[in-house]
Amino acid sequence: MLKHLTATALLGLMMAAPAAAQTSQKPDRPDRPRAAVQQRIRDGVRTGTINRQELSAIRKHLQSFRGHVRDMRKDGSVTRAEHRALKQELRQISRQVFRAKHRK
Repeated sequence: MLKHLTATALLGLMMAAPAAAQTSQKPDRPDRPRAAVQQRIRDGVRTGTINRQELSAIRKHLQSFRGHVRDMRKDGSVTRAEHRALKQELRQISRQVFRAKHRK
């Protein structure tokens, strides 16, 4: 009897685990790749390939991006169109960092 109860409990846990794993995933966040861009900026500053003037321009662009993300989240969710716009803006910042690092 004990083996039957243990097997039933184990089977129940095995069935519940995938469902719990699916609900615990965080929704896709449009600013997540920002961390990679910020790391590239830090590397560029550390190696001296990004000067102060370029860094200032990039920081202003990133600050604007953060403001756009904050504004778009005010209503509770980011729509597909807003998500696309944020991705495009982040790509522009990434290109700006690339040009700054490789301008020499």
